Amino acid sequence: KKDRSTEMTNEEYLRIIDLYASNIYKIAFCNCKNKYDAEDVFQNVLLKLYHENRKFETDEHVKRWLIRVTVNECHNIWSSFWKRKVAFITENRPEAAYTDGTESTGCLNVVQAVKQLPEKYRNVIHLFYYEDYFVKEISKILRLKESTVQTQLMRGRNLMKQLLEAWNDER
Repeated sequence: KKDRSTEMTNEEYLRIIDLYASNIYKIAFCNCKNKYDAEDVFQNVLLKLYHENRKFETDEHVKRWLIRVTVNECHNIWSSFWKRKVAFITENRPEAAYTDGTESTGCLNVVQAVKQLPEKYRNVIHLFYYEDYFVKEISKILRLKESTVQTQLMRGRNLMKQLLEAWNDER
């Protein structure tokens, strides 16, 4: 017999979705680089949350769990046979996930630069700058050493700087 006191209620599930849906989608979009895969990841994460059948200690605990599951789902998509073997002709624009359309070209260039980063840098940059997590928190979420997170942040920033400078030189 299941212990119903540890299960998440439907109301709690809907409240969590209201709180964190945009965060989940942004992380998925940043990693997947197109809206279709991001939507698949988003749905998979919400299904996993629904089937998790437990109450989380705090909202921060559920947010960290959702981020971890989202990153894992994105990794699963990128490591799938289909993604490794198929090349796409068109590229979707990631700006829509991060902006409301009123931002300057500089802001859009930053979003494009984040999109160009390798996954390990993209995740730490996103969590640090878009989700406002500290290095210690990121290390727990991604299950990395703090020094690794700091190194990835530094390298990610340097890569972004190079990309942005190259784009500015092209003008």
